[in-house]
Amino acid sequence: MKKLMAQHDYHIFKIKTLEMTVGGEQGIFYQIVQPDWVNIIAFHKGQLIVEKQFRIGCDQEILELPAGIIERDEGIIAAAERELLEETGYKGCGQLLSEMLPNPALQTNRCHTVLIPETTNTGQTQPDSFEVISTELMSLSEVEAAIMHGQFQNALHIASLYQYHLHQKNLFL
Repeated sequence: MKKLMAQHDYHIFKIKTLEMTVGGEQGIFYQIVQPDWVNIIAFHKGQLIVEKQFRIGCDQEILELPAGIIERDEGIIAAAERELLEETGYKGCGQLLSEMLPNPALQTNRCHTVLIPETTNTGQTQPDSFEVISTELMSLSEVEAAIMHGQFQNALHIASLYQYHLHQKNLFL
């Protein structure tokens, strides 16, 4: 049995305090309620589209995949195509590769990986406020080297790249 004790809204996420009985013992638990996210594996002329942007959580500029929050009542593919266009200026048609749970111990959301195998460059970006993004094209081997050398560290993005790797080997459908 779960009982909601408190809820705090922090705009992009909520924190719920829950009282639950587990194994006969009563305890207090916390849940981070967030919208689903999408990670985008997109290619332009055989090169992977990646971004560099400042992230407040780690207080540094990092290399990562295009990605973003799925808006309310928006489909996963539509969100991926929108985020790719807004952040990088590239557009294409996506297909869902997978979904994963970012941190099921605390978070309620899912992270979806979308593949956009071919893109065209519109040259027009529309980043959100406070997004300062530079776009780069890299080969998969360059991305692997960046992961190995600690230059590409977003764990969920690395997981999405691994899912793509499995998809390419027909091990992950």
